[in-house]
Amino acid sequence: MAKKAGFGRVSLEAMIDRGRSDNDLYKAQFRVLKDSPKYSMISILKVALADRSIAKIEIELMRKFAEKLGLSSESFESAIKNAANLSD
Repeated sequence: MAKKAGFGRVSLEAMIDRGRSDNDLYKAQFRVLKDSPKYSMISILKVALADRSIAKIEIELMRKFAEKLGLSSESFESAIKNAANLSD
C-alpha cells in the first residue's frame, strides 16, 4: 500500500518511527486533516481502495476518522457507497 501511495520502504519506516516518537507530529498531522475534512476523507478512501476493495474493518476505522474529523454520518455513508461503486 505504501508503494501505491508513493512512499518507499525507508521513507515509510522513517515516518512510522517519527510518528511513534514525536507526539507533536501526530497533533500537527491531525490539525492538517481537520482543516480539510472532505479532502482528508477522500485521501483516506484512496488508500483504502489501493487493493480495489474495502474490508469491513477498514470501513469501521474510516468511520472513526470521519467522526473525529467532524463529518456527518450521512456524508460518510455516501462516500463509502461511492467508493464501493468505484471498486466494483
